[in-house]
Amino acid sequence: MAIAILTRWSMTYWPYHEWLADSTDELHLFTAAAKLDLPEPERDRALARYASVHTYDNLERNARALLDIADLARQKPLKALVAQAEWDIGWAGGLRDRLRIPGQDQASALAYKNKLMMKEHLRAAGLPTASYRRVETILDVYDHANQYGYPLVVKPTSAGGAIGVVFIDNREQLDAFAEPGLAPRIETPPDLMVEGFIEGRQYIVDGLVLDGKLVFCWPSAYIGAPTDYHAGGRHLAAVMIEADHPLRARLQEITRAVLGALPSPRTFPFHAEFYHTPDDRLVVGEIGSRTGGARIDDMYNPIFGVQSLNRAWVRYDAGLDPGVESFDDVECARSRGVAGWITFSPQPGLVRRLPSSPEDPRVNFRLTARTGMRLVQPVHSGDFFASAVVTGTSFSEVEARINRLADWFWNNTEIAGDGPAPLTKEKASAFS
Repeated sequence: MAIAILTRWSMTYWPYHEWLADSTDELHLFTAAAKLDLPEPERDRALARYASVHTYDNLERNARALLDIADLARQKPLKALVAQAEWDIGWAGGLRDRLRIPGQDQASALAYKNKLMMKEHLRAAGLPTASYRRVETILDVYDHANQYGYPLVVKPTSAGGAIGVVFIDNREQLDAFAEPGLAPRIETPPDLMVEGFIEGRQYIVDGLVLDGKLVFCWPSAYIGAPTDYHAGGRHLAAVMIEADHPLRARLQEITRAVLGALPSPRTFPFHAEFYHTPDDRLVVGEIGSRTGGARIDDMYNPIFGVQSLNRAWVRYDAGLDPGVESFDDVECARSRGVAGWITFSPQPGLVRRLPSSPEDPRVNFRLTARTGMRLVQPVHSGDFFASAVVTGTSFSEVEARINRLADWFWNNTEIAGDGPAPLTKEKASAFS
């Protein structure tokens, strides 16, 4: 049998050739040519693991990969279709239905991907969400404002990475939002929804379900917000909350309720967002049936011993041992501490100087840019050119270390362009 793997991600950090090295099935890779980024001869050895390799110029728009996968399925039976990117969840579910491939079907994929459908499931289960409605014309936003007041949030129903999210605080901003139109033509219905703004701190909960069993789910608190990149934000970070945090058990409980309210596949990682309001309520933001972005896939290894959520996911779908031992997440967090991540958003311009990796065992630093490279404006919250996973004994310790790391990074980075100036003129020679 064969396994089709469609990936938008770097071969260096998503090494399916290693994750499925012990598979006896044919592996067929569908990817962007630029993502075959291993150095030679390592790249040649990796590509030799695949029965076929198909490359495309622009997977954000190019739909030919679906045709090629359909052709492959006519030649030999497919055991699995691997498509782990947030943007690929929906069509992959439909293709599995069409080709009768095991895994997440379209009904489940759309419930986790389409925010309107998701909220309908959550509302039917009695779970708290923001007020919301579909946007077919600007008058739907107008009606929502009149019924619920400002501020409002308008967003695409199926996009990810905070793409296209617009905050509207008053009528003047609503007028400005209406001016350029909501779709290419005024008579074309947009793929948008509007919802009320939820005041409160934002938390994320990441976890893994294997064969219908919840292996773990753990909350983290954002430092900053995913939409900060719209305003030129320099970095985004999050830190696991501690085992004895008063919201830990409540966030885990509401996450289980959300998973139960949606048509879920047997095996999948998930990434959920919640808000804790000033009056002590937890409100569901959204949930995705995939691993969260940034460095979330790496964050849980030092605390829970889960090497990679994506690795476990693809190995299960391929009929292999996912390699995740059972563990008590609360006891692990109490004995091993917590972890966090930070990503550094590209500032437009030419990279003239970058820092070396910090010599700190508590910091797993990754640099994906190089001097001489020209950076462009980020298009979504998952765009970054450097990142780190940071560990420590407590939330406050990891948060402080992340803040020091951010200062050190920007004070040792020089980008010639239109981006903001460094935080200070002082150049720190080493991170500590």
